[in-house]
Amino acid sequence: MTYISGQITGMPDGNRGAFSHAERLIQKSGKVAINPHTICAHLPDGSPWEDYMEVCLEALKYCDEVYMIEGWHLSKGARIEQAKAVDLGIKVVYE
Repeated sequence: MTYISGQITGMPDGNRGAFSHAERLIQKSGKVAINPHTICAHLPDGSPWEDYMEVCLEALKYCDEVYMIEGWHLSKGARIEQAKAVDLGIKVVYE
């Protein structure tokens, strides 16, 4: 499974277009894509940022690859996800 990481907070529509594009690319390569927008859809609107990160970091642990969307370094959450992937020995791929 490939986890998609990138900037969401402060982006128009949460950067959904870039995440959807990455999801399609990953699926075309025959892999399962884990999109934070999908796995966090159950959280109520306005939930604390930490709640989103908790869900995302838990999902990340079950992936064998992380796909970093261009501009990921501008996101505190994506930097945390990238560091966690490195700590866990998960392959990190950059757009």
